[in-house]
Amino acid sequence: MPVITINGPIGCGSVTVGQMVAQELNVNFVDRLVFTQAARLVGTPVKAMIDKEQRVVRFKDRLSSFIQTVLERSAVAGVS
Repeated sequence: MPVITINGPIGCGSVTVGQMVAQELNVNFVDRLVFTQAARLVGTPVKAMIDKEQRVVRFKDRLSSFIQTVLERSAVAGVS
């Protein structure tokens, strides 16, 4: 799932812009407070939630990169 992040100082309109972009692209808008709410719901610190999310992304990235490398090498070698 693609992610677009918009960041800015409090009061600069980044939330409003984010909501407008999400509506225009017909995707969900998720505020940074989602981590706070999720952490409270499961009873864990916010940092633990963010660390876990980043670990999953890194694993997916590594797996995707590995598969892409294997496919590229097999294409170069003429393996089908």
